[in-house]
Amino acid sequence: MMEGTSLNHDPWMVCGPSWMNSTPGLLYMFKFIAPMSRIDELKSLFGGKPFTTRFSRTGKYVSVTAEWELASSEEVISYYREAGKIRGLSPCRS
Repeated sequence: MMEGTSLNHDPWMVCGPSWMNSTPGLLYMFKFIAPMSRIDELKSLFGGKPFTTRFSRTGKYVSVTAEWELASSEEVISYYREAGKIRGLSPCRS
C-alpha cells in the first residue's frame, strides 16, 4: 500500500461489500426463441416467474425474455439444462 493511503479510501473496499450485501442472488437474463407450439412447455419451465414475449411476424415463433434473481450459477445452469429438453428451443445470445 502506498504511503498516505488507507483501505477506507479504496473504492472497492467501500463500495464492493455494500453492493454484494444488497444483492442476495445473481440477477440473470434468459432469452429463448421457440416455435409457438412450445410456448406452454416454456411457461412450465419458468414455474410462474415473470417473463415477456414477442411474436415473430409470421406467428410461427416466440421470443421469450426473463430476468430473475437466482441463488447461484448452478441454478442458472439447471434452467438451461431443463430448457435443452424442449424440442426446437434456441437460447439467444445478446
